[in-house]
Amino acid sequence: MKIKEEDKDLNYWKENCKDDYLHTPISVLRYITKLESQVNNGVLDDVSNCDDPFHNEALKQFGSCDSCGTWVSDE
Repeated sequence: MKIKEEDKDLNYWKENCKDDYLHTPISVLRYITKLESQVNNGVLDDVSNCDDPFHNEALKQFGSCDSCGTWVSDE
């Protein structure tokens, strides 16, 4: 069964990349790790294109923004 592109969330891509990590340069893996850390620490919250003035507060309080569909990973 083929998965539609719009159904491929962050967890899908995370699981998918585990198969190919041996062929990925360590610098790319480190960059992704650092980027995830910055996102999880709220440093990059303002990157969103969401027009909801409560976007950042919703992410902090609820872990997601209903207006744009952004969510915060549990990891």
